[in-house]
Amino acid sequence: MKYTNVHGIDEVIAKAVTEEPFYGAHNFDATVTQLIEPGQIAWLKQQHADELTEDVSDRLWSLLGQSVHAILAAVEVPESLPEQRLSMEVLGWLIGGKPDLYRVVDGRGVITDYKVTSVYSFLLEGGAAKQEWVEQLNMYAVLYRAAGFQVDELVVSAILRDHMRSKLGDIRYPRIPYQKVEVPVWPKLTAQGFLEHRVKEHQEAQLGKFHGCSPEERWAELPKWAVMKKGQKKALKLHLDPVGAAEHGAALATKMPQSKFYIEDRPGKNKRCEDYCPVVQWCEQAKALGVKAAGGKP
Repeated sequence: MKYTNVHGIDEVIAKAVTEEPFYGAHNFDATVTQLIEPGQIAWLKQQHADELTEDVSDRLWSLLGQSVHAILAAVEVPESLPEQRLSMEVLGWLIGGKPDLYRVVDGRGVITDYKVTSVYSFLLEGGAAKQEWVEQLNMYAVLYRAAGFQVDELVVSAILRDHMRSKLGDIRYPRIPYQKVEVPVWPKLTAQGFLEHRVKEHQEAQLGKFHGCSPEERWAELPKWAVMKKGQKKALKLHLDPVGAAEHGAALATKMPQSKFYIEDRPGKNKRCEDYCPVVQWCEQAKALGVKAAGGKP
């Protein structure tokens, strides 16, 4: 990976965000964080490591996240283990992970992961945990159980970096710049099976056997047809098929002949591919999907 600094950001900040923090010697084949990433992307990043570039400006939020984690890790909490590096062997690979906090609360084992994220993450998910967070914490649970710990609860404790009091009029908007989200705890065999599935996918990707990124991993949005009223920017209703949209528009035109309605075609998107995948330019799946992005932000 090569880093650029096209905006002339302070050199100390630039150095801080481009250097990986040192956590001690380890020799993992993969970490939980890496396993969350699709195997295809991980392999392409490895193959094109010398060609990848990223600007310092795209990593500024990571500096905030690292700072928050460092401060929280120093806080002393009774009956807790902050940032313990764990490992276990899975299908011949040594898998590592470093959950933010494990503690015992009223006799129950709780894994907490701290996030510095955007309000949009919660509005998009309807206040629920993002799928990748669910996967991450349940894989951490497997590591802790393998080390002999009881796991009863999984929690995301999030600081919302872009919270604005001026938007509190929206009932969906978080009241304060913090959210605690309970993550569903998978059955032990389900979590173990998912971890093994991700390891196998990454192992096969190393051999050039791609399964391709799933719609969920591509953050795919289906094409929609919006029924629009002339003079209004917001759609009256979104349809998943053009016939239904046309019938809806015709029915409205019959009821309200004085108004004009039209159908707006909204093509489907693969948002991760188009805007955020750092290896999209080398991805055959992206080409087959017609993704035109020249390169995304990781």
